[in-house]
Order: sequence, then C-alpha cells, then structure tokens
Amino acid sequence: MANEARKRIRKLLRKTERSAARIMSAQDAAREHIVAEILNPRYTRGGGASRTALYREIVSTYGKAARVMDGEMYGICREAAEAASNKAATRTLYEIISPANGENPAAAWARNMSEATISALRNEFIETAREAAQKGMAKRYIQGLLRRRWNEAAMDAQNFQFVDRAGRHWNQDAYARMLTRTTAQRAYNEAVLDRLAADGQMYVRITSPGVPDCAICKQWNNLVVRITEDGEGPVPTVADATEAGVFHPNCLCFLEAVDGAPR
Repeated sequence: MANEARKRIRKLLRKTERSAARIMSAQDAAREHIVAEILNPRYTRGGGASRTALYREIVSTYGKAARVMDGEMYGICREAAEAASNKAATRTLYEIISPANGENPAAAWARNMSEATISALRNEFIETAREAAQKGMAKRYIQGLLRRRWNEAAMDAQNFQFVDRAGRHWNQDAYARMLTRTTAQRAYNEAVLDRLAADGQMYVRITSPGVPDCAICKQWNNLVVRITEDGEGPVPTVADATEAGVFHPNCLCFLEAVDGAPR
C-alpha cells in the first residue's frame, strides 16, 4: 500500500474508533435509562396501559440512540470519501450504506433491540399471569412477583444483546466497533471504485494497513483485480473477491489504484 494511502486509511480508522466510542456511549445511556424504567414500580402497579407506556418508552429510547448511530454513520461516509480523494461521493456513499427505500443499520438495531427487550418483559408477564392463575394469587402478590421477574430481566445482559440476521449475538461494544469499521471500509472502497471508474481505470489492488488475520483475506492480499468484467485475461474481479468472502464484516481489506494490467 502506498505510504500516503496508508496514512489516510489509518487516519480514517482512528476517526472510526472515536465514532464507535460515541455510539457505545449512546447505547450505554439507552440501556441505563431502560433498566431504570423497568425497575420503576409504577409500571407493575398499573394495568395494560402502564405496560404499553413502558414499551413505548423502550422504543423511543432505542430510537434516540439510533439517531446518534445514524449521524456517526454519515460522518464516517464523509471521512471515507475524503480519505479516498472523492469527497463529492459522500451523499452517494451514505445512500449505499443507508438506503432510502430500506431499513438502515441504525433503524435495524433499534427495532431489533426494542423487540428483544419488550419480548423478554412480555414473556415474564405471561409467566407471572400463568403462575398467578394456578395459585389464585391476590393482586398485590401478582404485582410483587412481576416486579421481581422484571427486575431479573433488567439485569440479564442477554436481553440487551443485538442479534443479527445470521443469528449471531453481539454485545453492544463489539457491534459498535464492527458497524463503524465495516462502514468505513465499505464506504472507502466504494469511493475509490467510483473515482477510478470515472477516470477510466480498470484495475485495483486489494491491500490492508496491517497483516490480515483472516485466511481468505490473506489469500487475496496484494492481488490485483479488475473493477468490472471488462478486459482480457484470467484476472479476477472485485465481485469475485467479494463472493470469495473478502470485504466481510470487520474486514480491513481496502482497494488502491494500480497502473495498468497485472503481469
């Protein structure tokens, strides 16, 4: 990797770490607020309206944290575009990461977390109601039992983990780092490809600011690939690398321009 490009990418990754820290802070604040609300006895003393109010507060709180995440994602796209010498691509990059016609990562996180936390509370309420019916418990005992169950749910870290579409469980810190790092890598590479394609260049090199710790990435590290299917010779493309598993979440493989076709 050229020294100047290496410096720009390292600078981008440092800024990405700061974005991750701000996202973690917003997520921690959201969890602390939600736990405090769950522990508030007013929600167990009331009826269905009180539970609905708690559920709405949970959704609203996660939504506020998601707005912080979304702002950081836009900032990363801006920094990545600048690092790739294609600052004009900022809005395009953000739309790739956060499509207007789909659910962006921040919104998906908020929905996922809201569903997980609320589901845990609803399950505890159902179990409480079942036990109360079996034992013929008085109302004040039911409220006390529900409060104990909800207190336990509030202290269970599993109720505050993000679960992705593949079913993997992420603690909040690991997810924030993965999200910001992956966004930076993807935005930077898209900005490079956009700039080179506009200049009529056909080839890029897959490289990394450090030694790849992934077996697949090691195989592709420093290989020159074509930007598109156009061209002659058995040269793999960026799409081939992606299909092989390069540019995965948390990946630190970046693209850089090369002069001419590989020999």
